[in-house]
Amino acid sequence: MRVRFIGYLIGLILLIFNLMLLSKIKQTRVAYSRQAEVAKDRYDSTIRDLFLMLESEGMAVNGGIILESEEGVRATLQELISDSLFIVFRYSELDCNKCVINNLGYLNVLKNSIDNANIIILTTYGKLNDLILFKRVNHINFPVYNISEYGLGLPAEKSGMPFLFMMDGSLVTRYVHFPDKENPRLTNIFLNLIPRHYRRISSIYTNNNPL
Repeated sequence: MRVRFIGYLIGLILLIFNLMLLSKIKQTRVAYSRQAEVAKDRYDSTIRDLFLMLESEGMAVNGGIILESEEGVRATLQELISDSLFIVFRYSELDCNKCVINNLGYLNVLKNSIDNANIIILTTYGKLNDLILFKRVNHINFPVYNISEYGLGLPAEKSGMPFLFMMDGSLVTRYVHFPDKENPRLTNIFLNLIPRHYRRISSIYTNNNPL
């Protein structure tokens, strides 16, 4: 009787152990499945953004787009960007807020080698007061202009993510880039390249030679 009881006890322990092992295996599979799904979503998002970035490269933007400063002064894009080269940061109030704030940090890096006046922010807010509040809260020292919900007409605006690019008086986009905190190496390359290209192209304007 004692031997039978011990046998039952050992069997019960083995059963519980196997159930725990199966549960652990199932949890592991679920975890791997979730990781694979997240990786796939990340990959799909990266490929999508890459195509949007490439589509936006070299596009001519409508110079008649109206910009409104925080003071309520209006001007066209062509009037603002006429005979100089600018680094443009484009975002919307609907974009990822944390991403926008991270990008402001990149602008602060660029201002060490580029004049603040040649770094501008083009954003879209339904209410100008919301733009003013965001600028004050985040201590933004760059010129900021509000544009309509129709934006600049760039494919990159469909991403829902902030992005950077260069633009001169021709209003043609150059070096469109989505800064990505998940891939800081690529962003660092961009931040190192932009000042060099900026100085090279700016020297053309200084010498009054056409691009």
